Amino acid sequence: MPAIPLVITQKKSHASPHPLDMIHDSGDGFSIRSSPGVLGQVDRVSGATALQWIWESDDFYIHMGEVVLQQNYGAAQDNSLTCIFSATKAITSAASWLLMQEKVISENDLVSDYIPGFGENGKAKTTLSHLLTHTAGFPHAPFRPIEWKSKEARLRRFEQWRSFWEPGTKFDYHPSSSMYVVAEIIERASGQNFESFVKDHILNPLQLRNTFIGLPDEQSSRALPIK
Repeated sequence: MPAIPLVITQKKSHASPHPLDMIHDSGDGFSIRSSPGVLGQVDRVSGATALQWIWESDDFYIHMGEVVLQQNYGAAQDNSLTCIFSATKAITSAASWLLMQEKVISENDLVSDYIPGFGENGKAKTTLSHLLTHTAGFPHAPFRPIEWKSKEARLRRFEQWRSFWEPGTKFDYHPSSSMYVVAEIIERASGQNFESFVKDHILNPLQLRNTFIGLPDEQSSRALPIK
């Protein structure tokens, strides 16, 4: 698991004793000493660890690269996997930023420069920036996740979508359209398929061994049902 910087947020200060007084850095990691009146909670989310201190009515959050406690609820087990849905947008965005950092692509690039058929139906002026900022103009464009598996199906969808305003002039959350286009641009610019690029450049370097873009068949038994 990657080392995550210690981050502390608090609403207001309290007189001593303070929850943070019970956190000690030995140089090898953080140890926690509890006391009456303090409840420590740990939740594990997408490979990171969030430690929440509840002191009276205030919350304190401490993030570190080590799980100090894990509690499962319902059908979840220690090795269960859960679908993170739109949190994948952050991963897709980060993958594009890596290519921007290397000057392989630019936020001002026209999408049609990478995907010629995309420019149909009022989308010719759409840029990568518009896709990333949910200002592209097709917030309700239809796309089924299974269509990503077929290059022909996804490109056909991209061409069919219609822009309902001039790109960049209005914000509306694009729940299931724009990030698929970003992923296609990443494939074309990097020469790798999207899943491999994310694994090689994000998941593996961060040691996120239990995060997948597209669930491998051999991991399906770990996936919790979507209800």
